[in-house]
Amino acid sequence: MLRRQATCLEAAISVSLATPTRKVVHQLRSETRRIEAELDLLRSMHGIPPRQSSKVKLERRLRKLRRFAGWVRDCDIQRKLLQNSKSSLATLSDSEPALQEIVAQLRKGLRRRRRRAETKLLHLLEKHRTKLARDLEAVLTALKPREHMNLSPLEMLAPIERRFFRLLRSRKVDEGRLHDIRKAAKHARYQCEALPGPEAAAFAKQLERLQDAGGTWHDLLLLAEHSGKKLNASHPITNLLQQRRDEHLRRYLEVLDNFRNRHAARLPATRRNTHRSRPAAQDSVRVTSHRRAAGGV
Repeated sequence: MLRRQATCLEAAISVSLATPTRKVVHQLRSETRRIEAELDLLRSMHGIPPRQSSKVKLERRLRKLRRFAGWVRDCDIQRKLLQNSKSSLATLSDSEPALQEIVAQLRKGLRRRRRRAETKLLHLLEKHRTKLARDLEAVLTALKPREHMNLSPLEMLAPIERRFFRLLRSRKVDEGRLHDIRKAAKHARYQCEALPGPEAAAFAKQLERLQDAGGTWHDLLLLAEHSGKKLNASHPITNLLQQRRDEHLRRYLEVLDNFRNRHAARLPATRRNTHRSRPAAQDSVRVTSHRRAAGGV
């Protein structure tokens, strides 16, 4: 699987350098995350060679590439969300044409930011393309003697589940924790998709639903913040985006509760705290801000 993902990453880099479209950059970023997830999974297995310098360098380059691609991806997603929100703006007031013009200006600003982020990404790809390929090959060569290790799919799935369930033991609801759960769900999903067997595939599907619900909320959260900075916190467009953000937060919390309930027997700490009521969705939207690394979504 790691060999296949290495080939996919190299192909994604080549296509990105030629035509860095929204879909291509998204694919590039996904491939970096998949390789990171598989390297992390390998660390949890007994008999795998310890961290060698090539692996450390590879992980550092992958993180940097993911971060730069994330800047481009954020602009793409936010522009798409603004475009999709046009029909909702019709319900605001009779000043819809003026509001639509403001939306267009926001999208133009994001397009300019996207061009700057794209330039930085392409420069990074040109600079590190050969080094990435070299480090990937070095890691694969180091792993080759362990290629035929006899590990069952369930044996490999167990540490993935343990780490993710550990994150869910607390029912604390704040922006930082919900963001961490979303990222961890994506990471665990990619690890599960690298494993054979129906158990891993089923768990990956559950994680994907959780990840998607959290992803939509987080994208709208960032867009509402951007609108608040460019316009103001009380502007009708900012208010609309905040309303949509809160709607998707409630959806995310519902999906998260369903996931917890489904695996309640494996979450002892959560089960003991079920007498504590979860904050109402309309209250929990006022979560505290946390420091997000650019491109870390």
